[in-house]
Amino acid sequence: GYAEEGDWERTDYHFDQVETLTQNAPDPSLYIIAVEGRVHINAIHFRGDYAAGLARLEELLNLLDTATTPIADEEELRSRVLQSVPTLAMRYGDYGMAVHYGRLNLARITDLAHQQQRVWILLDVALSEQFAGLYPEAIAHNQEALALAQEIGAQDDIGLLNANLCLTMRQSGELEKALAHGLKGAEILKELGITRQEGQ
Repeated sequence: GYAEEGDWERTDYHFDQVETLTQNAPDPSLYIIAVEGRVHINAIHFRGDYAAGLARLEELLNLLDTATTPIADEEELRSRVLQSVPTLAMRYGDYGMAVHYGRLNLARITDLAHQQQRVWILLDVALSEQFAGLYPEAIAHNQEALALAQEIGAQDDIGLLNANLCLTMRQSGELEKALAHGLKGAEILKELGITRQEGQ
């Protein structure tokens, strides 16, 4: 909440507190959630040391692999951490890594019934592909995610996916389609009051 308001002093204070409280918790999942949340929130706000963030995510994946006590919701946590890697890799400028981890996570969740999570992962894969210049693949994944978001009525995702289709189609020269998607995305995000993403 404080991050969305741009109050980074309070944001960092609470992130520090939750990391301290969970570091030695009997269930490592609490610590994994705390660290992944911090790294992810900083990345989506274009903040922090992205290389250090990637190193922290790698630490979490190692923890998931080597924990000697059972971790609650281990597979869900692994997907969550893997989903943050492409975001950090994109910010860091390693688009190959972003595409690799995005597609890896997409393959892992293909058979899961969590449609909302599939939308988010498709969105991340498409954005990674867009930055890597893989425009046909990015458009296809954005369109797949948009159809799924419409099916489940996820309006905020519909807005963001229209915005992303605008960016990708602009890059591939489909300017009229890009404009239509961009206007639709901005309209939906404005209606929802999601100011930061509307501005983007």
